[in-house]
Amino acid sequence: MSPDPVDQNATMRILVGTLHCGESQYDRCVEALKNQSLQSFEHFTISDLPDAEAHRRLYRRFMASAATFDLFLKLDADMVLSHPDVLQNIATYFRRHKSIDGISIPVDDFFTGRWIHGLNVYRASTRWRIDDGVVFTDQHAHDAARFRAGVRCLAPAAGHAHDPDDFAAYHYGLHRGVKFHACLDDPRRVDQAGYYMDALVATERHYRRSADPSLLLACLGGDDALSGRFGVDHLDNDNADVIDRVRELTGASPQWRERSHDESMRRGDYRWTRRRSIAWRWRMRQHRQNAAGFFKRHIAGGRIVWGRVASAIGGNRGNR
Repeated sequence: MSPDPVDQNATMRILVGTLHCGESQYDRCVEALKNQSLQSFEHFTISDLPDAEAHRRLYRRFMASAATFDLFLKLDADMVLSHPDVLQNIATYFRRHKSIDGISIPVDDFFTGRWIHGLNVYRASTRWRIDDGVVFTDQHAHDAARFRAGVRCLAPAAGHAHDPDDFAAYHYGLHRGVKFHACLDDPRRVDQAGYYMDALVATERHYRRSADPSLLLACLGGDDALSGRFGVDHLDNDNADVIDRVRELTGASPQWRERSHDESMRRGDYRWTRRRSIAWRWRMRQHRQNAAGFFKRHIAGGRIVWGRVASAIGGNRGNR
């Protein structure tokens, strides 16, 4: 039986779900949530599961709670809400926009140094496709016209991944590099590849500006994914090969962070050779040609996306 319509004069009830796997920001995440001015929410945490299984449990819990709550909010463990009125502002937004079923609010991302998507909120009527995918886990069935991305009037809703530990920093780049690969290999997602490459390029530019060691690790994670060293099978947070790789890069010692930006570059910790850049541009071109038939109705948009990816790679190769 479907839930009763929301009383627009009543306080909205929000179910907040968090996936936690050792993120150093988790305590601050929970504390900021407790300090919200709107207290008509319930919070649960799913801990220490592989990413895909954790997402499946999260969405099953959401869908099973549709009769009890009005909104579902997915709050990552490395997100800290920006101010005490975030939940109140979200509830007000959904009351004023009755035709909207879901929104994505930009968050202040540490790695790219800019706002990114996002803090996702859905009406309780939202349904998710529960499948065996391990790379793209946020798959909800919605009418695109009823989902609004980039709701900047509520941004930034949270800080994302600030003060990461070494593993989290490396994994950020690794995850986006693996998703970039996956987009290229799937004609249905080929037009999304630019988003993940843009994130990696922005992270590298942020590193060159700040020389922050955590950004260097993120660049290295992305480089290892793009070079084929790691792939889909290495995404889980307890993967021994990835843990060993982080130990190798850091020497398992905090002192590694004292190395200067110039020394890191001289040692070749991060390099993206001209040869690899050319190879990636060639591979993207091939995938675009293979996907052209699938995207007949969207070919103009596909050209724009692919042009942006190629420019991001080609335009930066001389700096490496």
